[in-house]
Parts: sequence; C-alpha cells; structure tokens
Amino acid sequence: MGSKAENQIEQYSGQDFGDKISFTVGVSYMLASSIGLVKGAIEGFPRSLNMPKKLILNNFFNAVGKRTSSYGQAAASASMLYYFVGAGMNLLFEDELADINQLKKNMLCGAISGAVYKSTLGFVPFIVGGIVGGGLIGSVTLLVENLNRKGVVAFEMKF
Repeated sequence: MGSKAENQIEQYSGQDFGDKISFTVGVSYMLASSIGLVKGAIEGFPRSLNMPKKLILNNFFNAVGKRTSSYGQAAASASMLYYFVGAGMNLLFEDELADINQLKKNMLCGAISGAVYKSTLGFVPFIVGGIVGGGLIGSVTLLVENLNRKGVVAFEMKF
C-alpha cells in the first residue's frame, strides 16, 4: 500500500490517458461506422437489376465502404478533438471550472470542439458546429447519466 501522496500522484499521472481516449474514439468510430454502413447499404442497393451481378455487387460494396469509412473517420476525429479540448480545459482552467457542473463543462467542451471542427468552412459553419457540438454532447451526457442511475452503464461522461 502506498501513502496518500503516492496515490494522489498516481491519480493525476495520466496513466489512464490512453484508455480514456481509445474508449472515446473507438466507441464513436464504431457507432458512426454502423450508421454509415446502413446509409451505404441503402445507397448501394441497386435501382434496377438489369445490370450484371458483378457490377451490382461492386456498386453496393463501394457505397458501403465509402460511407462507413467517411462517417467513422469523421466521428473519430471529432471525438479525439473533444477529448483533447477537454483535457486542455482541465489543465488550463481547473480552478475556474471547479464550480461548474459536469453537464455544463461537457456542453462547453462540445461547443468548442464543434466550432473548431467546422472552423475551416467559414463563420456560419463555425457557429452551427458549436451549437450542434454542445447540444449533441449535452444530450449524450444526460443519456449516460440517466443510464448510469439505472445501472445500465458503469461510466460517466467527464473529462
């Protein structure tokens, strides 16, 4: 057993950084890839069956692969940005954020992440990305808190 000081050092040493980010990015990649799989299957379904079977299968798998990879990669990069913004906020503004509840912290982090994610497209997408990011993370936080109270999940949405 270590002393109290050793336990505090271990708690803040960042040893679980890789676990947290791999969970965040992995889950978002898999969920978005599943959505992309469904959308790609709908888009790739042949309109008419008077084409050769090889061409039908090629079109189907091209559509599925295109949507699955693009949705998964977009969600993974957005969630990685969310995690890095949250880690930066904790590092730089720990005292200022101490009085704010977890939902507001997550919404602020999501708004900043969404705004930065869409910032290269102009001012209007920057604002829309911030609103969508904050709203999406806020709703996911409320969902996870509700499921956590019911005992369905055993993790919390906090950075």
